Amino acid sequence: MILYFSLLTIALCLALLIFNSHINRSIYFLIVYLTTLSLYGILHHLIFFSNSEFKLAIINIHLIPVYYLTGPMLFFYIRSTLKDSYKITFKDYIHFLPFAIGLVAILPYIPMDFSYKIKVAQLFIDNPESIKSIKSNILYPNYINVIFRPILLLAYSSGCIYLIWKYSIKKRNTSPLYQKRWIIKWLTTISFTSVLIGLSYLLMTYSFFTTDNIKRDAFNQLPISIFSGIIYTSIPVAIIFFPRILYGIPRADHKHIINAKERNKMIEIRDEDPLGETAVKILEYLDKDKPYLNTKFTIQHIASYLDIPKHHVYYCLNNIIKEGFIDMRNRYRIEHAKNLLLSDKFSQMTIEGIGLESGYSSKSHFFAVFKEKTGVSPIEYIEEQRSSN
Repeated sequence: MILYFSLLTIALCLALLIFNSHINRSIYFLIVYLTTLSLYGILHHLIFFSNSEFKLAIINIHLIPVYYLTGPMLFFYIRSTLKDSYKITFKDYIHFLPFAIGLVAILPYIPMDFSYKIKVAQLFIDNPESIKSIKSNILYPNYINVIFRPILLLAYSSGCIYLIWKYSIKKRNTSPLYQKRWIIKWLTTISFTSVLIGLSYLLMTYSFFTTDNIKRDAFNQLPISIFSGIIYTSIPVAIIFFPRILYGIPRADHKHIINAKERNKMIEIRDEDPLGETAVKILEYLDKDKPYLNTKFTIQHIASYLDIPKHHVYYCLNNIIKEGFIDMRNRYRIEHAKNLLLSDKFSQMTIEGIGLESGYSSKSHFFAVFKEKTGVSPIEYIEEQRSSN
């Protein structure tokens, strides 16, 4: 079960990387956190459930430093989401110290002959207790890794809960309430789940080190082992129930709230939403500069022009303006095309030229969208308008 959920989590990470990392870069921290957690689950499966010494030899010792990134990546993800900033400062590099130490410790092991690594893996499979005594690195016994990993995850997860509590206690009024409510629930869920994972793995480690002559089957049947497996599988499931986690918590400067109230003639802006001013600026940019007439116009143009993160733009469109980017872009383009079709300029242009000047790169695409939005073709639209006049 652990193996399948580990692979499912890695697949989810790949989907996040492909489809959502360009929206909110804080997602990178979440991806690394979930990936390292998944790799640890795969390692556990190979040692206690599988008989493949080859697969175990590939990841057994080589990935020890990577496991130390689990806690820091969770911390960076929680912090960056709450602060709406994914930047890492120079002081943050101290969080990578366990990773660096672990990497230095296994350097002599990496170039060793693979046949030796197969023997070590087979030893772990035949007798898991050998983990307690084998020396696989130059700085400390291997069992230190087994003990320190869950402690580190437990410490970071507890620190993340403190960050969430500290954020909530201040009752930030620079964050949209609608978005904040969902994100806080998600961050709390993943942090508490990580605490339970760290705690259960620590208890499982304690049982492993305090039990003599322990066998794989007996160890897998321990209540704490079963509980650890259940908790471990809950994170990929939780992602499915929190689809709003991808955009983070957009935050704006408090000074913009007053301006938004003064200029809300363009759109209906909720008083409690501090990104109302940003939504107004988006619409002003579209009305004044008409960037949608560019055939390559994307949401990145809005983010770059206003110098704001992409997930701010997504939030404004979906939750304040209440119109998706594609629909909004087509609406503006079709309105522009309708004006051109009824203007004197139409006599000097072809229908294809009208579509091109309205932002469409092909005649077929222009015709399809125009009919979808108006119910008629461009030619039929002209005839209807002329007959009505």
